[in-house]
Amino acid sequence: MNFASESLMLHSPGPADAGQVATCRRDYGGHIGYSVRPSERRKGYATEMLRQCLPHCKAPGLDRVLITCADSNEASRQVILANGGLYEKTVFEPLGQRNLKRYWITI
Repeated sequence: MNFASESLMLHSPGPADAGQVATCRRDYGGHIGYSVRPSERRKGYATEMLRQCLPHCKAPGLDRVLITCADSNEASRQVILANGGLYEKTVFEPLGQRNLKRYWITI
């Protein structure tokens, strides 16, 4: 099952184009995806963008969201944990040929 991205797009609380977060749901991508421009990383933008996105996920009736990250992405793992993420399991994502850690955040 592969769901298209929703229309919600939030931008970082920092400089213009520092990063963005979008609600989505794909086979392995979870409900939310985010990215931060390399020059703006390690400034807390991803943590804040994810925090601000979570209340918007209640509108469609979700009580928790799935967020995944590559098992090698320690920074993303820290963002997820800072927002209350609870580890579920690691799965192999065949398209990208990588392991993804799955986390759930109750909202």
